[in-house]
Amino acid sequence: MTHSEKNTVPSPVLKGDIVRSYDFPGNYSCYVEGVVEDFQVVEGCRRYRIKVHRDVWQGEDKVRGEPGFRREVIPPVNGTATTLGRRTNQVEHVSIPVPEGASQCR
Repeated sequence: MTHSEKNTVPSPVLKGDIVRSYDFPGNYSCYVEGVVEDFQVVEGCRRYRIKVHRDVWQGEDKVRGEPGFRREVIPPVNGTATTLGRRTNQVEHVSIPVPEGASQCR
């Protein structure tokens, strides 16, 4: 069971970590996997900037370089308050092979 399923906040995500970011709470068939390249603030909300290595939509892997493949996502940092009074927890650590040629530097 992932932290997302338990609705808990995971260990801190740091620059250089390999993560999975779910698109929708409770839906585990739409997500991306990649490396946290940095953090940024968008409209007052602190966010991860994730370089995408894998993009899955409705359980199907999208092909890198084809239309619809997301190269970067910027989800809210875990623990950010939502308008419904919850806390975000959609980004978790994963162990995945980093594609050849991708940076692994922290």
